Amino acid sequence: MLIEAAEKGSDKAVSLLWLLGDVELVDELKLKDVPRDEQVSRRQAFIATKYRLAHKVALQGGENSMLKLISGFQHLDPQTGGQDYVKSLAFAYFFVEVVSNSDVFGRVEWTIRDLEGKMSPEEIIQANELTRDFLVHHRAL
Repeated sequence: MLIEAAEKGSDKAVSLLWLLGDVELVDELKLKDVPRDEQVSRRQAFIATKYRLAHKVALQGGENSMLKLISGFQHLDPQTGGQDYVKSLAFAYFFVEVVSNSDVFGRVEWTIRDLEGKMSPEEIIQANELTRDFLVHHRAL
């Protein structure tokens, strides 16, 4: 049900998907009696789905989805299996551009400064370019 709601644009559903821990995920995906390789594969597919849905809802203006991606990409990009500070910074820039009144605005600005301090000028340029793409998609919706 959460995935369906997120597909329809529910920012709250995306947030709830991101709250599912390993124990809940095993129960929800009925992985208890599934071989380990299959468990890993299904878990990775679920992670990719939650990132995809968060991306979709974030571009629609979903504040919580943006925050999940800002934090999430600092730890894992499901496409590469590693961190992606460029995507994290791009979503932080996007957040600042589209969210006008938020209790976490200061935290996002702090995250921007922190990320920029860890990144090369080229990576920051890439993040700005990605943010421009996000803004184009957001305005087209």
